Amino acid sequence: IYFCQELHLRSRGTLVHMDILTKLFGGTAYVKIMRLFLFNPDAVFETKDVKARAQVTPETARREVAHAYNLGLIKRKTFFKENAQKAKKGFRVSKRRVQGWTLDKQFSFIEPLRNILLNSESFRKETIIDRFKNIGRLKLLIISGIFVDEIEHTDTHGKIDMLLVGDRLKQRVIHVALKSFESEIGRELQYTVMKTDDFMYRRGIYDKFIRDILDYPHEILV
Repeated sequence: IYFCQELHLRSRGTLVHMDILTKLFGGTAYVKIMRLFLFNPDAVFETKDVKARAQVTPETARREVAHAYNLGLIKRKTFFKENAQKAKKGFRVSKRRVQGWTLDKQFSFIEPLRNILLNSESFRKETIIDRFKNIGRLKLLIISGIFVDEIEHTDTHGKIDMLLVGDRLKQRVIHVALKSFESEIGRELQYTVMKTDDFMYRRGIYDKFIRDILDYPHEILV
């Protein structure tokens, strides 16, 4: 416990690399799963959802979820899940009662853990830029939201985590890079891709979407 608190204090001013986190918490998969729950505090996930979001095997997902539960980081929660099925006229939506997992907000070290994980290699500016260096003629890359420590930004702050502006951008490469980020970070990223002319026009007319991005905490990387 004291070590966790000390590492939290140190992480405020220095980057915590992924290999250190892996050794500290017992593996990359567990780091991903911790992020999934810590950065989605109100969400409920089935074990298969954890597997898909963290991009791990079913066995690994079951093992690491059980470990997180035994530590008290997460708790069981029953919820209703919608299921859409094809019908003669469109789709029919049904609900089923399922058992899932959610962050236990009574866990004592939520904030220290969040701060440690927010200061890891995945959030390093150079790492972010490197992921998008081969996507085309990138003119502007702005990060916001979770990348600037705004965990709850979807309710009260800007609506996106990343804005990419450029020409002849490779959508498939962007998609792969973002999915990789989501797996490591543990959260679905909100992002927008624009052509240069579109961005310049919307900025020129003081478009609310662009203004909201620039009015809230953000960093320009490119």
